[in-house]
Amino acid sequence: MLILDKKLYVELGSKPGINKSHGLFYSPPDDDFYVAIIDSLNGDILTVLPSAYHNRLAWHITKDNLVLAKSLWNNKSLSDLICIEEKQSAKSIHFRVHVYTKEDKIITKTVKKFATKTYGHSIDSLISRLDVVSIAKEYLKLREISYNCKDYLSLRVGSSGDPYIIYLEDD
Repeated sequence: MLILDKKLYVELGSKPGINKSHGLFYSPPDDDFYVAIIDSLNGDILTVLPSAYHNRLAWHITKDNLVLAKSLWNNKSLSDLICIEEKQSAKSIHFRVHVYTKEDKIITKTVKKFATKTYGHSIDSLISRLDVVSIAKEYLKLREISYNCKDYLSLRVGSSGDPYIIYLEDD
């Protein structure tokens, strides 16, 4: 199932001591919601339940989770394909600059951490609202750190999400 392979689901949680997680996803052909029961150890899909059945059998699904599950399907940009578990648990988008020294060693500095909720857990949303390259260049200028075209900045949801890389250009 492409939806589950791309992790376009909302992690609802799991029961203590049982290696099964529950993932809510939206199915456009059915215009309905389902919950996949997933083996937490190997990622196998054990079964798929209608959301109403899950509500009766396990625990209640909130309206916010339904909205988030549907929005994951409707907004499939690069940053939205980042694992939903990371997006939900991550409180910030980490913004860092990476600069090479004359000795060809890399220095990494955290410029800022942005609240994920402010930007809808989306790096694309942050980039569309802020000129991150200018912010990075100003940060380096204030600290008297020179940069060139092989230096870059990175943005990632949480500390372990996949980085979104933008190279700096010489002025």
